[in-house]
Amino acid sequence: MLGVLWAVAVVVVVGMSGTVRAQDAEVAGPAEDPASDEAEETEAPEEPEAVDPRLVEARQVISRGSQLFDAENYEAALAQFQRAYELLDGHPKRYITLGDIAEAYQRLFRYDLAVIYYQRFLDEAPADDPERGAVEATAEALAGFLGTVTVTLNVPTAEVWMDGHRIGDAPGDLQMPAGNHTLELRAPAHLPAQVEVRVIARGSETVEVELEAIPEPGGLSPAFFWTANGLAAASLLTGGIVGVVALVQHGDLRSKLGDPVMQFEVTQDDIDRVERLGLTADILLLTGVGLTAAAVVLYFLTDWGTDEAGSAIFLVPAVSPDGAGLTLRGAL
Repeated sequence: MLGVLWAVAVVVVVGMSGTVRAQDAEVAGPAEDPASDEAEETEAPEEPEAVDPRLVEARQVISRGSQLFDAENYEAALAQFQRAYELLDGHPKRYITLGDIAEAYQRLFRYDLAVIYYQRFLDEAPADDPERGAVEATAEALAGFLGTVTVTLNVPTAEVWMDGHRIGDAPGDLQMPAGNHTLELRAPAHLPAQVEVRVIARGSETVEVELEAIPEPGGLSPAFFWTANGLAAASLLTGGIVGVVALVQHGDLRSKLGDPVMQFEVTQDDIDRVERLGLTADILLLTGVGLTAAAVVLYFLTDWGTDEAGSAIFLVPAVSPDGAGLTLRGAL
């Protein structure tokens, strides 16, 4: 059955192509005859009629589109015919370019759009247009190559793209050419979703798609704050202990060095050990201060939740010239 429909479509379109091109020639204007030009030279000159520049451009665009179509560059021809339709706004023969657009879509195997533009041709063409019968037959034949895909969604509306081309909106029924296609659905504030669909000619298929909402930007997990808080406390506490040990040993060394007898018991290793303890204490205390500052920043970047932000209790390291320690901050 599809073979018969295709044969009918080919026969009708081939027959129609010549006549549509002939109608395009009407829009483009009559061809110039050199003999008639010579005859007109003997007549009295007449005032030239004003020509709409948009009509002149449309004639050139249609001519280029026809050449591209004959060269089987249907994408480029399609762009030319679409431009010509825009330029011919208000022209009585404007509808003819709709047939050209439909035929270009047909050659590109976009039968769904071809049917739409053939129908637009029928809607805009006068009732006595000689091409109505051929266009109706072609549109009916191409409709046999389409299937219906019903798209259901979890959002009010979404754009439907097929193989890189927007074909309509969902939810609802969409006409698509038979074959395997990749559908992409796009909705505001949602991540796009792709689904593979197999369309059967004159068949129907239902596709259910759930679009995932784009997550709203939120704060950091409290775990980062508590980790920084704990490391800061550990660094300050350890640094304080090491610092106390360093101070005690430093005092012992000074006492021994001040004693005329015991000063000879002090070795270079003892002095180096005390210096290393002091350096370690300084590093730990500076690290604790840095982690404390990081914890303060993380506190303001943390998502505490609406009910928990006001009841948080946490440790805050306190550092002063006289010592270091931990304090409780927050509220119940």
